[in-house]
Amino acid sequence: MPSSTALAHGAPDRSNAASGDASSDDSEDDDIDALLMQACSAGSEDVASTLLRHGASASTRDEHALCPLHHAAWNGHTGIARLLLSHGADWRARDRRGATAAHLAAQFRHADVLALLLEAAGEVGGAKALLQSRCGLGRSVQDTVADFATAGAARPLPEGIPPGFTDQASALAWPIRRLLVDGDAPEAVSAAAVLKAMRLPWRQPDSVDGLADHQVDLTAAQLEALVGRPALEALCRLPGALAAQMAAAGGPAEGGLTEASPGGVSSLPSAGERPYRTFVRRFTPAERPWFTFHGDTATATVNVALADDGSHGGGRLLAMLGGRVQRIDRAMGEATVHPSELLHAVSRTTRGTRYSLVLFFGRGQRSQDSCDTTCEQ
Repeated sequence: MPSSTALAHGAPDRSNAASGDASSDDSEDDDIDALLMQACSAGSEDVASTLLRHGASASTRDEHALCPLHHAAWNGHTGIARLLLSHGADWRARDRRGATAAHLAAQFRHADVLALLLEAAGEVGGAKALLQSRCGLGRSVQDTVADFATAGAARPLPEGIPPGFTDQASALAWPIRRLLVDGDAPEAVSAAAVLKAMRLPWRQPDSVDGLADHQVDLTAAQLEALVGRPALEALCRLPGALAAQMAAAGGPAEGGLTEASPGGVSSLPSAGERPYRTFVRRFTPAERPWFTFHGDTATATVNVALADDGSHGGGRLLAMLGGRVQRIDRAMGEATVHPSELLHAVSRTTRGTRYSLVLFFGRGQRSQDSCDTTCEQ
């Protein structure tokens, strides 16, 4: 293999949790602030009002640096957003990704909340530029709200999408459709918006959407014949290398959007452990154009590009890394390795054919086909 990329994905930083020697007053403040966060997320305006009257802070932060106003905007609770602003909530407050509450309202197309926050921010100077830089906002408040309220419905589906995928594309939430179907740049779409829009658990059977897969399962002998013994040994070492990298870093990388798997680093396969399933998958515009966001059932997955990304249109590997959606560009033979909790997808293939070789690894998981060959250390 020319090169490999480790895609580590980890737990949120919880270093701002209260320490064991905190005073009881601090503990009570934390409790009431946590209840305010829950009320703002759930839309319980009366509860939020009561908590604010009894000392809850409209400026409190959670482990992702989200404020109560972020949670209200995220979930479209206009009344609570207005209540928080009246208690001094700062519309300028940014979360760990740099997003304000207005950005979340725009991403989730909550037009009433967005209008309220734009009114609070004003349409002058830096306030408008700040919103425009992240959300593509512009023009008047009315035009901006109308843009985001109708954006998903206004964009027609591309032509040539096969049956079944047209229905899926029409049903996709707007942030996911932008990435998978419309080909928007990953940096233009909030990872938080994608996560909220998903209706999937972290771990899935590999076919997550029920649509036809175009793939061929390989026996261990066929895999070795396809890539050769030295390359096979190198591929088998990748999950162990990922485990060593994560262990050396003290665990998964900070800033991830999902919790690490319960087994942590120790659950990843050791160096040289063989895959329990391997297959070649094909993507074409007229058969299987894209693959939705999902996590794998395998403890670790190795994915090898069987052609340069430039040899086909679209069909890019997308992954949730470092608090954002990233596109992983690969040359022929380049491999990526990642743990099961990494959320990943393949964007729409617009021309040509995309092939990839996928190896599933997991301690104690074996198939009949993978038992007749061993990868050496």
